[in-house]
Amino acid sequence: NKTSLAHNEEKMQAEKTTLSHLWSEALGGVRFILSTPAQRLLKGVGTVLYLSSGSIELLLATLTQVRLHLPAWQAGFVFGAAGVGGLVGSALAPSFYRRGWRSSITASFLLGALAAIGLASAGLLPAPGGFVLALISNILLDGAVSFSFILTTTESVLITPREIRGRVNAASNMYASLIRGISVL
Repeated sequence: NKTSLAHNEEKMQAEKTTLSHLWSEALGGVRFILSTPAQRLLKGVGTVLYLSSGSIELLLATLTQVRLHLPAWQAGFVFGAAGVGGLVGSALAPSFYRRGWRSSITASFLLGALAAIGLASAGLLPAPGGFVLALISNILLDGAVSFSFILTTTESVLITPREIRGRVNAASNMYASLIRGISVL
């Protein structure tokens, strides 16, 4: 029993050391993000993206069901349009990244803003026109958001020295999870 107890105590100490080591590594990533202007900019852009993408589904449900009174199949098409936009945005992102991530994200935000205006305008139209506008707007909106997520993540990885990428990724993922959680409130 003494051997078993000693082994359990050693195991618990190793787990504590490992956990404190993991937190230390993650804090190293946070320090790098906070000390690097481009990383701070990318996290700011990411904050906007996470907040908008987390809240859009509730707004789409309200638009399709409460405002436009669409049948389930049409509402499904509006929600599914996001997948089409995501595929298109993902396909276009690499070629635009090569042209410069800052200007590409700026253009993407402008497209996203126009798409959001389109979604808001869809709620002002009767159901047939509102459905078509919501469908097109959601394709454009999700395409812009997916495109921007890819560009910001790619740039974040590429400007991070290889030896600390894991730490920066850990810190970035913790931050993204926090913002996603806030976005659905």
